[in-house]
Amino acid sequence: MTSFSFLIRIENSTASTFKVAGHYVHHLEIDQYRLGYIIYTERNALRTTDGLNARVIAGNVNENGYREGKGTDARFYGVAGFTQISTTCVVIADYANDCLRLVNRMSGATSVLAGQCQSEGYQDGARGQLHRPYSVVRNRIDNNQLLVADVFNKAVRIVNIRSGVLGTFVMSNLLRGIEYLTQDDAGNIYASATYDLLRISYKTKHVSLLASSADYKARFCPSGLLSIAADTLLVTDYCQNELKTINTNSGIGTTVNISSSVTLYRASSILLTEDYLFVGGYPNITQFDCE
Repeated sequence: MTSFSFLIRIENSTASTFKVAGHYVHHLEIDQYRLGYIIYTERNALRTTDGLNARVIAGNVNENGYREGKGTDARFYGVAGFTQISTTCVVIADYANDCLRLVNRMSGATSVLAGQCQSEGYQDGARGQLHRPYSVVRNRIDNNQLLVADVFNKAVRIVNIRSGVLGTFVMSNLLRGIEYLTQDDAGNIYASATYDLLRISYKTKHVSLLASSADYKARFCPSGLLSIAADTLLVTDYCQNELKTINTNSGIGTTVNISSSVTLYRASSILLTEDYLFVGGYPNITQFDCE
């Protein structure tokens, strides 16, 4: 899809509330296990919904902590990012427990993949440590790896999916406050870090500033990120309650004009399918019909 055709489809789309979540929706994906559902994180739980019904896969929305268990018996402490590595397995970034957790969709059981839960720090290897992992994505270049936004270590970490061994892709002071990650087809990584949008070259690991609040003369808070064309990112602006497209060559951003019938409040996550765009915020998941 070209960025131009995307804009035409979104700006002429109808919008509606897909699901009232009640809290911030930090990440969204098409549920690979349950047909017709969307899987998302809400506070301390991983949930799934078809827009009418919602159920907890693991954790408890209103109760934090650390406990391995099945389904609602498990406890997480602030979950934001996750990725499905198969139809039956989800990796969750358990933020305040400082580790990555696995959820088996068939049994509902949780286990540790990487990091030492409840032990923050920085260390690579089989006994590696994380310090506030926020988001996790599958590496497009190496399908056996995950990329993790490690907030307090100001780093993008790499995790071997099979062994859980931790490594470091890049560490930089520019990554202070790193939260969301996405990749383009060439593998280049884009990261939101407080009021900045950063580009990380996959080949050289060079970190550069792509866009910031200074470019908009207003507070710019990039959160949800999605590569929609070779040179274009779709970005949710948490502070301005907007969707923006960002040219990855120039850093120039354009606000996406959406239906006046809907207000995006604290937009934090985005999911694009063939026919719909979903935006997660507070307290709703908003659906745009792009057919």
